[in-house]
Amino acid sequence: MPVVELNSTASQRITMPPEGKQADVIKAPAETVMKHLVRRNLVEATEPGRNIADLIIAPDKGRGPVVEVTTRYRNLEDELNELLMRSGLSWSFYEYREGTVFEVKSIREEA
Repeated sequence: MPVVELNSTASQRITMPPEGKQADVIKAPAETVMKHLVRRNLVEATEPGRNIADLIIAPDKGRGPVVEVTTRYRNLEDELNELLMRSGLSWSFYEYREGTVFEVKSIREEA
């Protein structure tokens, strides 16, 4: 799936709570939270039809401040962008040999 379509998918996807839970709640470094949200809603969704084939989540380096997020039926892209603003991290999808990768970087890495 092209990167542009994945960016669009993130903007059209809502966050789903884990089965049997009222909301998805996580407290961890901002990078870990971002990758958790993508994993739960694009890679390992409870509804298999929501999963994106060949989407790889880059290894988690635990960057950013510890944040607590409670999400339920919110726009995934909005959640990621809110974490971006709170943490000074950025996120993106990029093409790689094995598929498309979701990556989180620090602003210093971007420069």
